[in-house]
Amino acid sequence: MRSLISSVLVLVVLGLAATTASAATITGEIAFLGSTFAPVGGGLGTATGLTIDPALVGAGTGEFNSQVGSLANFSPLDFGAPDGVLFTTTGGLSFTVTGLTVDVQDATSLDFTATGFYSLAGFDDTGGIFTWTGETLGGLFTYSATGAAVVPLPGALLLFGSALGFLGLRRTR
Repeated sequence: MRSLISSVLVLVVLGLAATTASAATITGEIAFLGSTFAPVGGGLGTATGLTIDPALVGAGTGEFNSQVGSLANFSPLDFGAPDGVLFTTTGGLSFTVTGLTVDVQDATSLDFTATGFYSLAGFDDTGGIFTWTGETLGGLFTYSATGAAVVPLPGALLLFGSALGFLGLRRTR
């Protein structure tokens, strides 16, 4: 009788965990058609931030597909304090930066990768990355950018695996 109650309790806990772990996450990738930008604090090699002009969403997969053709408006970016909303599209998508790594910075190019989360109505905030590549040629600053939602393995799978292990241990006793 005790083992039956234990098994039922484990199944109830798993059932509750599975319902809370099934979130509506944003999936896919997004690409922007580059526009122009201005480095803050000098040229690209000494820039401490960026002012990025609006860009068109040129491609998208998954939930990002609904953003194709919308305009992305960018907030000024400070490399020393990279937090806050980086962009918002006219389609309602936004990306909030929580961390930033400058990958390349010299006189003619500047590349960075931002981590953070994407927000879109009807979906849970979803962790993701935003990769930006900027170049200069003859005083004209152009860029391209892509982003991807990074969806973690659902917690339900971890809980289910743990329960199976627990049941296996109980059976060997």
